[in-house]
Amino acid sequence: DVDVVRGVRCTSVARTAVDLVLRRPLPEALVVLDAAVARVGPLPLRAAYDRIGRVRGIGDLAAAIGLADGSSESPLESASRGVMIDARLPRPELQQWVTDGDGRSWRVDFLWRGHRVIGEADGWVKYETIEDLRAEKIREDALRRAGWTIVRWTSDELWRTPMVVIARIARALAGVR
Repeated sequence: DVDVVRGVRCTSVARTAVDLVLRRPLPEALVVLDAAVARVGPLPLRAAYDRIGRVRGIGDLAAAIGLADGSSESPLESASRGVMIDARLPRPELQQWVTDGDGRSWRVDFLWRGHRVIGEADGWVKYETIEDLRAEKIREDALRRAGWTIVRWTSDELWRTPMVVIARIARALAGVR
C-alpha cells in the first residue's frame, strides 16, 4: 500500500482513505471515500480493505466502500448522501441532466426522477458574483415551471441540523410542499 510521489514514498490514496474512515460515521466516511474513488477508482479501495485484516469497525467500512461514488462533486454532496442513506431516504441519482419546458438542460446534484424532486447541496463558493446568483435563480425558476420540486440546503444546515434537511427532502418526496 505504498506509492511513490515525486520520489517520496507514501501511503497509497486507497489505503490512506481506508485508514481515515475506519470507525467514522457514514457522512464523514463518504467525503473521503467518494474523493478516493474519483481519483483511483473503486478497485484499489476494495483491495486496500481486503489487506487490512480483522479490526473493530471493519464491517461498517465494507458497507461504506460499497456506497462510495466518484461522481459526487464536493464534500457537501458526499456528506449529504451519507445523511440521506442513514435516514433511509430513497437513493437519488447523482449529477443528472434535467430538461426544462423550454428544452434547456440543467445538471442537478441529486435527482429523484420518479418523485420529480431535485436536491441541491449549496456550497457558497459557486456564487462568486451577483450574476452567478441570478443565473441560479433563472435555472431554478425554469425547473420549477417544468414541474420539478427543488429542495436546497447548505453545509451549515447539514452539519448542524441534519434532521431538518432530511425532513425537508422527505416532505418533497412525499409530494408535500
